[in-house]
Amino acid sequence: MNTKKVILIAVSITVFVIAIFLIAYLSNLPIIDPLLSDNAKEERVLRRAANNFPNIIGTYSLVDEDGQKVRVLIDCHKIEDNAILRETGRTGDACMETFSALYGTVISSTTATTTRKIVKVNLSRFTESADMLQLLVEKSTQPDTLNDKPVFRTAPFRLGWSPASKFDLIITEEGESAVSSTTSSIKFEGTATGDNDVTKHFISKYPPNQ
Repeated sequence: MNTKKVILIAVSITVFVIAIFLIAYLSNLPIIDPLLSDNAKEERVLRRAANNFPNIIGTYSLVDEDGQKVRVLIDCHKIEDNAILRETGRTGDACMETFSALYGTVISSTTATTTRKIVKVNLSRFTESADMLQLLVEKSTQPDTLNDKPVFRTAPFRLGWSPASKFDLIITEEGESAVSSTTSSIKFEGTATGDNDVTKHFISKYPPNQ
């Protein structure tokens, strides 16, 4: 093989690799995340997480909390530290990744204070010891139904379910927020009914695993 052909093949391979990298980068695919800095990876994770949360759902819109509309949390606990899971005899970490966002709709407004009905949405994937986390959900929740769909509660204001696809656990929390020029507060209390645009959207998009 002559030198020109070798150079042409090398250039073609280089262009192909660069093109694949650019496509993956611009498409925000996770495949190239290990090649990037921690800050760049964090930004890409947040962008991917944001794709799960429409800006507006019915009368509700995303609420900006401290400059962020979507949060990503990695939560790990020792299996042996949990009273329920300790009985399995397993040890090690149980971890999940949660994408979280808050939606609100104005229910009253004065010159001093704006009050909103709020729904917090948590979309979780079990990333380590998934069977242990699923067991914990089954053992620590109260079964319920919502429009004949199986859901559960861990608190009166909180509804959850195990979706059939994409995520392992979805939880919505219902409450109210009050914002004035000087203060702001959020309260999750009362009994969640699921009768809101946000819960209806997510339970329709990610229906419970029957």
